[in-house]
Amino acid sequence: ETAFSRSESLWLARGGVAKLHESNVLHVLWQTLPEDLRLSPHLYLATGSAQGPWWIPGWPERVPGADEALPAPLPPYRVLTGLTDRFGRTQTFHRDADGEFAGNI
Repeated sequence: ETAFSRSESLWLARGGVAKLHESNVLHVLWQTLPEDLRLSPHLYLATGSAQGPWWIPGWPERVPGADEALPAPLPPYRVLTGLTDRFGRTQTFHRDADGEFAGNI
């Protein structure tokens, strides 16, 4: 599933399929994503351009398994956990849970 927000000028996409239809503006960029990201139905992605990069918001808690239903209600916010560029390179962010840098990347 993909949708364009005209007010925010952002594309939003939900994982769960290996390939988007060729009529979709994002189909070329979608194919650059690693397969595990494309196939995860619980993953949402955002991009400001058909040339990328993809922003990967994470879950505030553990990610549900592929056979589990999504929790209700869905969390009102998500934290940026990674970026993937149009060449398939992924950068993952980690936030410390405790200590001097708790909550920071």
